[in-house]
Parts: sequence; structure tokens; C-alpha cells
Amino acid sequence: MSQWAAGADPERANVARVYDFLLGGSHNFEADREMARRMTAAAPEAPMVARANRAFLRRAVRELGKAGIRQFLDIGAGIPTVGSTHEVAAPGARVVYVDLDPVAVAHAHVLLADDPNTAAIQGDLREPDLLLALAEATQLLDFGQPVAVLMLAVLPFVKDEERPAEAIGHLRESLTPGSHLVISHGASDAVAPDEVADLYAKRATATINLRSKKEVTAFLDGWEVLPPGVVWLPEWRPEDEVGDLAGARMYGAMARKQ
Repeated sequence: MSQWAAGADPERANVARVYDFLLGGSHNFEADREMARRMTAAAPEAPMVARANRAFLRRAVRELGKAGIRQFLDIGAGIPTVGSTHEVAAPGARVVYVDLDPVAVAHAHVLLADDPNTAAIQGDLREPDLLLALAEATQLLDFGQPVAVLMLAVLPFVKDEERPAEAIGHLRESLTPGSHLVISHGASDAVAPDEVADLYAKRATATINLRSKKEVTAFLDGWEVLPPGVVWLPEWRPEDEVGDLAGARMYGAMARKQ
């Protein structure tokens, strides 16, 4: 990994690499593994939450494929390993991965180098105009046609004062009817241990902001929320891969622009 992790600090945990480790991936350092172990000690359900989130991604992308969606803008994607969007999407689908972390993007560039239907860019949800311009510059996405915007576990890293709802609304206005939005979000009303947030604040490269179901639902204002609504991840169109509902700790939803 060292030959393409330019700019990485192996002594400081990185959110994307911690998540990769929790998913069973190999794109991580010992500092990331130690962070994951400390998280798991504070919140034993942490690995299950990560896997429930990835299982939700798989189900959502498959459902979008059934709806005819062949374009995906995956914001806050981290490192695209272990069942990422391009691995699940219908054949011929085009995927642009976006992450604010340059290290995650550097990893992605190497992993996706041989796939002409994918690209990875550094972008910020808080700057939606620039993000869309960078995505369009890849020449993979046609914004005159429906696009699925994926925001899985990224909104907790955006503070309220950074106006995430406004950014989502701006993206909605920029997309053509028939486009979709998929979100997942850590739940503040799921009795998630405070120690996890404290660990991120002290040792990792980002902090997290958990939100209630009401707050998560508010992000979907102006969209048509599709069944079954905003629910715990394992409740969203469940399949055989669904795990323990009590440990999910995250909400998920899919919505469509009319």
C-alpha cells in the first residue's frame, strides 16, 4: 500500500481506512486498526454497524439498477473496496466517487485505474457547485439524465453550522427529475456511546455528529421519500444479508426528485 498512499500519516488514524478495516478490507495502517479496536471496545457493535451500512449500500444500488439508474455520484465514498458502488451497480453503469480526504482519493485512483467507467475526485459536499463541476469534468456523468447521489455515512461529518441541508437542496435543484438520493446517518437517538465520538475527536482526522430521526428526515425536504421511509438500516427493503436490528445504530432512506 505504501507506494500509493502518498501524503498519508501512518501514525494518525484516518476515517476512510478505519472504515475499510471494519469492513474487513486491507487498505489500512496499524493506527487505523488500533482506532477500530478502541472503537469496538467502546461500542462493540461498531463492526456490525459498518457492515450494515455497506449492506444497505448494496441493496440501494441494486434497487436503483432496477429503476434504470446507470449513473452514480457517491459522495464521501472513502476507499472504494469491499462491495463498493461500482462492484454492485448494473453492467455499464458509470460511477464517480467523491471524498474530501486526499489520501482516500489517492487510494481510489490506484484501485480504479483499470476501470474506464469509474473515477475518483476530491470534493466537498459543503461546496456543491464545485463538486458538481468536478464530477462533470470526468465526462462520465450526464447531468441531463437521472443520477443517483449517494451520501452514506458522510453527513455525520458535516456540522449543522456548515449547512448540510442547504447543500443537499442545492444538489436537488441541479439534478434532473428522476434522479435519486440515498442517505445513511448515525442516530443520536439510538443510545450510541459518547465514547466513540470522543475517540474520533481526540485521535482521528475527523469528528462525528449524530442526529435524530427527525433531523435526518429533514435532509429529505423537497424530495419524494420512497418506501419504507426513514428507517433503521436493516429495515430498509431487507434481504437475507440483514444482521441484528438492535445494533444497526443508523438510519437509511432513498428519495427521488419528481
